[in-house]
Amino acid sequence: MNENTSKMAAADYRLVPDSTNYVESAHAHLNARTNIQLPLLSAIISNKQSDDRDVDEVDQIETGAVIANDNNGLGQRERAMAQRMRSKVKQRALREENVGEYLALEAEEAAGDRAWSASLDREKLLKEQIASLRRSRADSAKLRIKALQKEVKAGSDARRVWRARKGVIKEKMKSLRADELHGVRIPRPAPSDGTIHLSFNFVSSDKDADTDQGAEDVEPMVPSNPDDPLGEHSDLRYPSVR
Repeated sequence: MNENTSKMAAADYRLVPDSTNYVESAHAHLNARTNIQLPLLSAIISNKQSDDRDVDEVDQIETGAVIANDNNGLGQRERAMAQRMRSKVKQRALREENVGEYLALEAEEAAGDRAWSASLDREKLLKEQIASLRRSRADSAKLRIKALQKEVKAGSDARRVWRARKGVIKEKMKSLRADELHGVRIPRPAPSDGTIHLSFNFVSSDKDADTDQGAEDVEPMVPSNPDDPLGEHSDLRYPSVR
């Protein structure tokens, strides 16, 4: 018989296999699940367990919309879910470690830049003192000049070392942002409070003041009325606000 001479519908005819190989393979599959050459009671229990697994898989398909197979049973899915959770925890720990390293590099860079600025200011002051001491003919002035020049050179060497270190920091931060932290939002620590701190720097207008010693330190005045920090001294100028 063939499709043209058969009285079966063409669609139904194409669904019917050409041989009994499928049935024979089903026997082999069932024997692998239930075993062979068993006593009658053991065979009945083994077959019932196999049927229970089939019922459980059908129930999972109907309730969870998941088609179970040899690699997608309940146990396999639970193991896969546990593995995914372990992977997520590991990835999160690695991400937090990389974020911590990035923030530490940022803090080191900021601290280094502040030290750089302070070193330049210190060098400027030392050079002014050296220029002032050169006008003196005392032997002690020469010794003082040598000590100040040595300090200037030490500051210059320290800045040279920091320049190289800053290049390494920049490269490492760039590598982290391009690889491990690509697309990751870096958390920024929130300020402790909203208090605005004012720094009052008063510079003496006396032109005869000793420039080598620097401006006289003046204690900042604390306003008696917090709502009106200027108060009766509204004519004073505050050069810097931090």
